[in-house]
Amino acid sequence: MKNAEGEDVNNMGTCEKSVAFTVEEVFDAKIEDLGRFGFEYQGINRGGVSDAFSARVANRLVGNQEDAAVIEITDSEFVIVAQQPLLVAVTGAVATVLIDGDVTASQWCALRVPSGRKLAIEAPSVGYRTYLAISGQIQADELFGSVSDLPSLAFSNRLSVGDRIAVGGSDACSVDAAAASTMPMAKACAAFIRQRLNAHEALGILSTAEAELFVDFPAICANSFMVSPMSNAVGVRLTGVTPQRAMEKELVSRGVPIGAVEIPSDGEVIVLLRSRMITAGYAVPALICAADLDVLGQLRPGESVRFTMISEAQARRALTIQRALIACCESVRREGAAEE
Repeated sequence: MKNAEGEDVNNMGTCEKSVAFTVEEVFDAKIEDLGRFGFEYQGINRGGVSDAFSARVANRLVGNQEDAAVIEITDSEFVIVAQQPLLVAVTGAVATVLIDGDVTASQWCALRVPSGRKLAIEAPSVGYRTYLAISGQIQADELFGSVSDLPSLAFSNRLSVGDRIAVGGSDACSVDAAAASTMPMAKACAAFIRQRLNAHEALGILSTAEAELFVDFPAICANSFMVSPMSNAVGVRLTGVTPQRAMEKELVSRGVPIGAVEIPSDGEVIVLLRSRMITAGYAVPALICAADLDVLGQLRPGESVRFTMISEAQARRALTIQRALIACCESVRREGAAEE
């Protein structure tokens, strides 16, 4: 297909002459960012990546802005072939990363992928989603200022075998220096994410005023719940024993924050994620700790999860640790580039 200038383009509008990599193997991967902001009053939800922490760190490791587009890979293998030197970082779920099929590479650090070489990310052994960031701006269609999925308008940047994707604004000359400078972050980030992935045994929640609608809402922390296969980008559905309602009070449907914990009358718990809209009149007795919200994006169907009541101070402290680690990734990379 040709564009107005007579250049060859792929199915995503990318000029062939600017292709950075081609997709060789894919099952469930799409181009995502942190979502779209400022449109919820029009009924357009935020959406975006399921694990924003991993996406932010991946972008910082390769010198991008935190909100740059990344590739989100769900519970499957993903293989690309570099058409030019690439600086990449793989974060998120624990997975084997290979360059040219036999060189094992690390996660949570910048990696050099020479032109013509293959980068393979195997299906995760722990966690559910891996993230691939590439230095520069991954080119993809946008809607309402974001490349992320918007199912209500059938919009998606889902990848297919043979896709040829461009990346703008990258600096191939800085590949080696940047990769070396971020290596010290690999162990720190890997240790942190493993801790977070294991933390789903006790995700932090803060109670709301609607907890009074239940006989003994804190008792929810004594039970474990199983992630339902019906979970999606709107919310993680958890099956298990839910607290008994003290009163059957009708509630008005309303807007709720990301991380709202809903308890319908059918014995499920629903933790609303970034693609949520309004409630369906369900009680919202708790909110998930913001630092644990990304852990929910790493839960696979069938896994068990518990809750623990925490204070606002504890929730803020956990979020501060996350933000400090992201900032550290950027500062280490800048120091390495300066030394070079």
